[in-house]
Amino acid sequence: MEWTGDQDAPTAVVMVDPDGRVDGWSEGGCQLLGWTAEETVGRPLTDLLAEPPPPGFPEKHATDPSGPVALRHRDGHTVHALVTAQPLRGSHGRVLGQAVSVQRWDRRPVIADRAFEQCPFALGVYDPELRFLWINASSGRVIAHTEEQVLGKKYREVLPEFDRSLFPERDDKPYTDQLAEVARTGEPARLITVFRPLGSNYANAWATSIWPVRDAEGKVRAVANWGFDMSAEYWARQRLLMLNKAGRDIGRTLDVVGTAQELARSSVPGFTDLVTVDLWDEVLRGEEPPSPSTKTGGDTVNLSRAARHSARDDDDGHVGTPVSVTHARDSVAARCMATGTSTVQLAQEPGPGGEWAFGPGLAADPAHWPPGNPLIDPSLAAEGLTGRITVPLRARGALLGVVEFSRTDRPEAFTADDLILAEELTAKAAVAIDNARRYSRERTTALTLQRSLLPQRLPSQEAVEVASRYLPAGTGAEVGGDWFDVIPLSGARVALIVGDVVGHGLHASASMGRLRTAVRTLADVDLPPDELL
Repeated sequence: MEWTGDQDAPTAVVMVDPDGRVDGWSEGGCQLLGWTAEETVGRPLTDLLAEPPPPGFPEKHATDPSGPVALRHRDGHTVHALVTAQPLRGSHGRVLGQAVSVQRWDRRPVIADRAFEQCPFALGVYDPELRFLWINASSGRVIAHTEEQVLGKKYREVLPEFDRSLFPERDDKPYTDQLAEVARTGEPARLITVFRPLGSNYANAWATSIWPVRDAEGKVRAVANWGFDMSAEYWARQRLLMLNKAGRDIGRTLDVVGTAQELARSSVPGFTDLVTVDLWDEVLRGEEPPSPSTKTGGDTVNLSRAARHSARDDDDGHVGTPVSVTHARDSVAARCMATGTSTVQLAQEPGPGGEWAFGPGLAADPAHWPPGNPLIDPSLAAEGLTGRITVPLRARGALLGVVEFSRTDRPEAFTADDLILAEELTAKAAVAIDNARRYSRERTTALTLQRSLLPQRLPSQEAVEVASRYLPAGTGAEVGGDWFDVIPLSGARVALIVGDVVGHGLHASASMGRLRTAVRTLADVDLPPDELL
């Protein structure tokens, strides 16, 4: 909004010859400084300055054509003004002089209006009924409307999507309601708002401030807001929080299937909508993972689905019992397992991320994708997906399986940062799954050893009727050195023995075997029980 030609803030136009002398004087100059054309034409322009001229004045305005200057009014007082100069050229480019525009620098000079208009932050002013009074250019780009299109319209008419929260599960108050509350209460508010700009493939997080605008009597006459896009910082923090939570949730039990399910549940719904975890059968049995070359060289790759978790309540997948799945050799999953690299598929080419103020910027920058990513695969839409990240599950140099992170209900395109998050989550789970596999193998070995050392059948004897059953502890506890025995003795006697070795695992089972042998040997010597012990 420029003030030109009125009595309160007149604009003077001065023609200056190549020698820096006034060659022409407008009526605005008389209104602004009180000098007439007769009093100024022919005089050096510097005579009008109230302070020493800036270095190079007025020549510097030809290359730096705008700046504040203190001018001398005819009655002696100082007039602060904004000077803008442009060179005047004749034929053959010959410089004839300069045209100098002088604008009063009042409480709100033209340059201040331009500063607000050109501010990279989105600025807006609305009446108490939330009708648009003014927006700057950045705000217009964000809402995809010009100032002329929205003036006088209500906020809800222009931006109905702001009447609902992008994340209903968080119970966030819609942004429009926040504006209305500030207008009603007169209390300012600061908040972070997440929304998706029109036509964008990315959800943007905005730091916003809303405040009441009061008149001289203190009555709220309008409400104003500003906001800047802090998506990169916001989503980086969300990913960090998710990794921190995953570190607590993944690997709580030494169980392969349970750990796979922990990975799937930790990613939904905060990061994605559907997660599947497929493992080699050998991993599920606690055996050593096979060589990838022996398993991925055929026409198909056969795995077992250890976990599947979806954001949809009616599609919660498998819980507890793995089922067989087959991936074709040319599938993305099979290729990822064979190469050991991750792949990102998008159903369509994503648009650019918004660039308002700080912007989401780097997350959507193609330069930040690893080579070969992302792949644009329109066939994903037929599966009801907008994107999928496939990550090989590797730990300690061994391939355990593959994980797929898919988005179905949300339109946000995966970014390079999302790929990093998927790989970090998978890496945490891979170590935990491998630990569970190793524990399962050791437990199976210890249990086998223990059972081999326990009586396979009870000896016949006439002293007592005996029956036995050995039931090891569940997977939550390790196999220890528990044992029992029935030893026939002379004189129709029988020794009944129950024992336990402190400790767990193979060492305890082996110790139990040695003690069982020692007890049998001493029992044959026919020692009394107390002496035997």
